[in-house]
Amino acid sequence: MTKKDCKPHFDLQVKERETSEAIVKAMVKQNNMTVGMPTTRTVAKRMRMKAPELYKMLRKHGVLTKNEYGYWFCERYDNMGLARMRYFIYFDGDGDQCLKQYPVWTEKGVKLIKEIVDEQRAN
Repeated sequence: MTKKDCKPHFDLQVKERETSEAIVKAMVKQNNMTVGMPTTRTVAKRMRMKAPELYKMLRKHGVLTKNEYGYWFCERYDNMGLARMRYFIYFDGDGDQCLKQYPVWTEKGVKLIKEIVDEQRAN
């Protein structure tokens, strides 16, 4: 299986158009509920870090995992109210529609991140 086979693809042919539009509407609704929530980049800046460094730290501590679609919460931290997922759709070089997702953090999530960063810096 190639990487191209694994990425999300919304086929906009006539018979599948309604399903694709419903998915997009659901993603827009979810994104609207995340307005004002800080991204990992924003939280990283507050901690005087860069986002890739913070993502790496969160993955190392078992908070997040990553696949070709974006970041996901590991089972232990899922459904704890630490963050919501924000989605975006883009077109790749072949013109295929693709999906990525990333977390935006609640106050509870930012507090956990601060604890992890402080613990890491203390060591």
